[in-house]
Amino acid sequence: MAKDMNDQWDEVALKLVDLHSKTDEMEGKLEGLESEIARIESKLDEQELKVQEFERLHEKRASNRKIIQDKHTALALEIESLYKQDVDCLKTRVLHRLENGKKYHFSAVKRDWYESRKYCQSIGMQLASPKTGDDLLTFIGGCLHRTWDEKQVT
Repeated sequence: MAKDMNDQWDEVALKLVDLHSKTDEMEGKLEGLESEIARIESKLDEQELKVQEFERLHEKRASNRKIIQDKHTALALEIESLYKQDVDCLKTRVLHRLENGKKYHFSAVKRDWYESRKYCQSIGMQLASPKTGDDLLTFIGGCLHRTWDEKQVT
């Protein structure tokens, strides 16, 4: 009977050793899981900061877009006003008649060909396009012989 009891104690001791080994293994896994949870929480914190930065940038973009729209509107109104001033100036100013008998309106506002054409159409005129060499010479001569005061139109 003592032998059976010793055998049972040995079995219990072996089970306790096995249980301690499994407990140590489970504690190691638990530490690993806790480490993984901390890593995930850290990444979540980083993501939260990124979301906050994105929201800040999105608000700044919306604010900048509003500023740009306001400036665009102001510029559009200014351009419209300048065109109106050009038209008003044209209405009150005598057109220049050159030697070829044609009338010309000279504008001191610098524009490219397309903008000049658009401007001329907006005031009911056509962009000057001399058809002959004589027309071109008359036009150039008329431009060169005008005084500075005559050139000062909007």
